[in-house]
Amino acid sequence: SLPLVGTLFSRINRAEDTRLRSEQLNQYAQTVEQTAESASGPYTVTLGQIYRDEDWMRLSLVLTVEDDSLAGFDTIRADAGGSMPLDTAEASGALVLENGAVILEEGSGWFTRQDDHTFVMGLNYPLFLYEEDGPLSGETVTMNLYGLVACNVEVLEEETHPWGGSYQQLEYHDETPLEGDYTLTFTIPEPGTEGIRTFTGPEEENGVTLHSLTATPAAAKLDIQVPAEGSIQPKLTTEDGTLLKPERGEGVHVDENDSNSDYRWTYYFDTVPEDCRNVTVTVYNIVDYDSPDGYEVLAEFTVPLS
Repeated sequence: SLPLVGTLFSRINRAEDTRLRSEQLNQYAQTVEQTAESASGPYTVTLGQIYRDEDWMRLSLVLTVEDDSLAGFDTIRADAGGSMPLDTAEASGALVLENGAVILEEGSGWFTRQDDHTFVMGLNYPLFLYEEDGPLSGETVTMNLYGLVACNVEVLEEETHPWGGSYQQLEYHDETPLEGDYTLTFTIPEPGTEGIRTFTGPEEENGVTLHSLTATPAAAKLDIQVPAEGSIQPKLTTEDGTLLKPERGEGVHVDENDSNSDYRWTYYFDTVPEDCRNVTVTVYNIVDYDSPDGYEVLAEFTVPLS
């Protein structure tokens, strides 16, 4: 009675940015269809697909139940009660390697309701943070899901800044702990090489240097250099004005011995839809985060992807 797990990425409707990349992930992801082991519990959890690029690994999972016990809920949190245990190997959703090392997911996992018997979830892992000791391709990992809580979610407050950053205040209702712990073991694949488009610079404006932009089926990766002073925030938009939501950023001084030297940043965003050929990169200097007009445009580039 399981849905076709090979199309799970298209079924994931957890957030707007997921929908932008779902069709690309379905096209390029590996279909796994591996059912989790569970000592008890009326639910079935299945790992449907894996996509891996040079930096990120995306997983799609489905939780199913035969009865109607979950029909009154719109989501299932997979965050072990919302707190990180002292031993991160015990974190719900963490990937544990055979040597005991742990890869943590980015953000919190949520199963989103598809129908009365089906919930789907996408999990994101920043592998680039964990490859200092060597590539992770071919490594066997174990993931445990536990502390699952079914609930309904109400958005009390929501705000999106002009540069793309967002804020949400949520309230949970009808919280109901679910029975069962689930264990999956699988192998991290080699990075995919298909469906990748790039722009290589440099292009410079007002002291901002755009080095490169890479779009894979999983994410858009921006390499940019900015002045040390100020508070810099980049924004990516497609040809039709669609905002590509920011995921995370990592920056270092160009000269590690000079705190006044430029910053070289790597930013990750939701990926660029395949039918989009040009992306606009807008770089903001934030003067006042609390003011709706507390920013200025420092530079803007429109670049082709090929």
